[in-house]
Amino acid sequence: LTIAAAVAAVAGLVSPALGRPYVAPPGDLTSVNCGGATAPDAPSAGGVCYDIPADKHFAAITITDTHGQPTTGEYYFRDATATNMPGTEGFLCGNRTVAIPAGAVRITVYVTASNQAQACGLAAVPGTTGTVDVSFLTDHTFNPVVPGTTGAGSPNVQPVANVPYSVVSGWPWPGGTDLEFADLTYQGTTRKFAIAGSYQNGMHLVDISTPTAPNEVAVYDCRIYQADVQVFTRGARSFVAYGIDDYSRTDPGSKCFTDLGLGTTTPVLYGTLVIEVTDPAAPKSVGFLPFAQGSHNTTIHPGGRYLYSSNADLPGVGTVEVFDLQDFANPQLVSSVLLPGSLPSHDVTFSADGSRAYVAALSATYILDTTNPADPKPVGRIVDPTINIHHQADPVTLTDPVLGTRTFLLVTDEIAGAEGNGACPGGGIHVFDITGPLEAAPVKVGFFSLPEVSQAKPRTRCTAHVMRIYPDQKLLTIAWYASGVHVLDLSSLVGVSVGNRATGSAGAGIKQVGWFAYDVTDTWSVKAPADRFEPDGSFYMYANDQLRGFDVYRYDATAPKATQAGVWLTAAQAKSTLRTRSGPYQVSCILRTA
Repeated sequence: LTIAAAVAAVAGLVSPALGRPYVAPPGDLTSVNCGGATAPDAPSAGGVCYDIPADKHFAAITITDTHGQPTTGEYYFRDATATNMPGTEGFLCGNRTVAIPAGAVRITVYVTASNQAQACGLAAVPGTTGTVDVSFLTDHTFNPVVPGTTGAGSPNVQPVANVPYSVVSGWPWPGGTDLEFADLTYQGTTRKFAIAGSYQNGMHLVDISTPTAPNEVAVYDCRIYQADVQVFTRGARSFVAYGIDDYSRTDPGSKCFTDLGLGTTTPVLYGTLVIEVTDPAAPKSVGFLPFAQGSHNTTIHPGGRYLYSSNADLPGVGTVEVFDLQDFANPQLVSSVLLPGSLPSHDVTFSADGSRAYVAALSATYILDTTNPADPKPVGRIVDPTINIHHQADPVTLTDPVLGTRTFLLVTDEIAGAEGNGACPGGGIHVFDITGPLEAAPVKVGFFSLPEVSQAKPRTRCTAHVMRIYPDQKLLTIAWYASGVHVLDLSSLVGVSVGNRATGSAGAGIKQVGWFAYDVTDTWSVKAPADRFEPDGSFYMYANDQLRGFDVYRYDATAPKATQAGVWLTAAQAKSTLRTRSGPYQVSCILRTA
């Protein structure tokens, strides 16, 4: 039993754990162990079946190998006719607690293949023998996830704290995605909060006023997929726009839907929720914006009134949909911006003054004039065959004493959409000069990638992902999935580029100055509050991780920097060196599978 289950057992809420050995020789054992009935997807590697007590509503499952180490498995539920119930299949990373669907009378659990062990971040290959434990519970509980503590990095980046997420439904690991920051009043004082999304495991509100001791104040029950986070204010009230992607993993019985008067009888909804977080201990949905295929990412215009939705699942020509949020109860679609020659929008970033939007649209990046945010107009486009996936496009303006002020657009390449690209570094950051008239025809300056070349672990993906730029410090933080978190120096972007193919940039360009990666990590995003940099340049940064949950790191500006600065290529070198894109896009992390 897990600690949580043991506590529940003391309270009389849980039945005894039903430990049964499984044996997985060739052939199907499910028909033997499950009442003589074999489901269409019965495992050839064997499984065990349990009758579900009538008064129990949750099943806590643990699967271990012969050495007692967690391994991977799957499960599905059956109804009274011994028929497999569609949509009830799930994936196990050692342990998990799942809700028992209405009509289910049996559950089958079985071991799976080694590639799924890698997906879980488990080093061990599933054994052919072991033990399955299932506890049936009346009330909700969860199996706590305990992340590993070993890793490596540069001397100036150190991990300081972790908040593991409760794995409550659907996604088999913590599932951390995007995060943002807000100043919220809690227990009578204004405190700094991180608001972190997750795949199906809720929206997490973490008090980071003391960075070394983060305090999870609330988890808002919102079982959705993607969970892009945008924070904005209206007067003294604070809100989060929370994106829901179309991946058939949305649970309309979640509190974020029932708070709006919706419920389990409502068709699955995709789009963006507006959640009030003025009281961080009691978040509550106050509005919903429907989009045909959901919101892969949402972005709030700096004025706080308009929301731009990146609908990466929408078929056909690329589109950005703009909603007026003046009335949360009745949001209005005011425009749909076509992006000819591109796939759908993946992400939107605004300039600080709100006059420009930068749209990463998978196969191209667009610059929009958003002086009138209700009616944006395209003014420039980047088409670069060396970029596999235009994932994010953020601007930065830097000043050089000789060359003057220049504005650059940094475009991240999430190579292969992070779906098992297999090796680090994978993708990188492409840099374009968009100063003044160049925004109509951006000029490529160069390309940055990490210095490491290695097999990706775990989940076989390692590529550039979510970044955040800090113009005053001329720094950038970026999450790189299996390669953890990285701090990059942008101060040398202004100047004559003399890119160096070898490890260690020479002259102008982007340089890595700090990094850290746990041995088992899948970091989705890493950011720092812009108002929390210390006088010497040190700061805390906060990461949201698919396998670990919420991590805190400290960047010490007084400690030695990373010895490997990364690879900087000039535009010409990048064109001759990088593999160009070919073939159609079929990226399941961004586009629905065909």
